[in-house]
Amino acid sequence: MRPYPAVLRQPDLITKGAVTAHQFALNLSACVCEKDCNLPTLTTIRGLDLAFRADAVVAVSERDPESGAEITCVYGLGDSFHKISEPVDGFLSRIGLLDKFAKFTRPNGASILICAPAVTVLTTAQEGLFGPEVKTVIIAGAFSQAVKESLHQVRAELAAHGGAL
Repeated sequence: MRPYPAVLRQPDLITKGAVTAHQFALNLSACVCEKDCNLPTLTTIRGLDLAFRADAVVAVSERDPESGAEITCVYGLGDSFHKISEPVDGFLSRIGLLDKFAKFTRPNGASILICAPAVTVLTTAQEGLFGPEVKTVIIAGAFSQAVKESLHQVRAELAAHGGAL
């Protein structure tokens, strides 16, 4: 297996002089296509192919947080999120992590699934920072999400999916 980082990020690799754009594309294609490469892959709706470590995925949602459109969004593989056409359950099953993801409710009522073992901090929502519907903020590395569930409910749901908090 090749020693790739959690996500192959073309802009960072190219701007730091590690590789040229052509070398990046060749390396990604080789990893995605090699039979001995054990990294899962995804293809964004824009056609970008990513090879990544499954444990780098911290959250998945069924709606685009910007437009509200029904599309699977994957968090943890870069600075933002990646939109894919694969259904949430299908994606998480394929990468072997469906049982590790707990379902919560965003302030707008949309659901989000968060990787329970990846959660590092839970906090009650501070008054004035969020609307009255937000009860808890979940933090997993650089990812954070305000949810409607109480701190007690969040802890129970995380524990049911392998979380340690």
